[in-house]
Amino acid sequence: DTDTGALTELNRLPSGGQSPADLALDPATGRTLVLVNYAGASVVSYAIAPDGALLREASRHLHAHPAGTVADRQQQAHPHATVFSPDGRY
Repeated sequence: DTDTGALTELNRLPSGGQSPADLALDPATGRTLVLVNYAGASVVSYAIAPDGALLREASRHLHAHPAGTVADRQQQAHPHATVFSPDGRY
């Protein structure tokens, strides 16, 4: 609500992985939401409707990564953040 600042939940979609860690809204258009799942090593994007509802999963990228420097603790990648370039192109 632009007058009060109150938020209203429009819908929900699964994160496409485990332990969602961060999300970012495309600053250029506001029509794409990207999130990273810490466990499962995935980056998922969602299309956004004009009213702000999530439409669908638009893409998914799974990180293939060898074990980290502490192999008994990190058998795969663990993305922590997603960041758009300032102009929103990347």
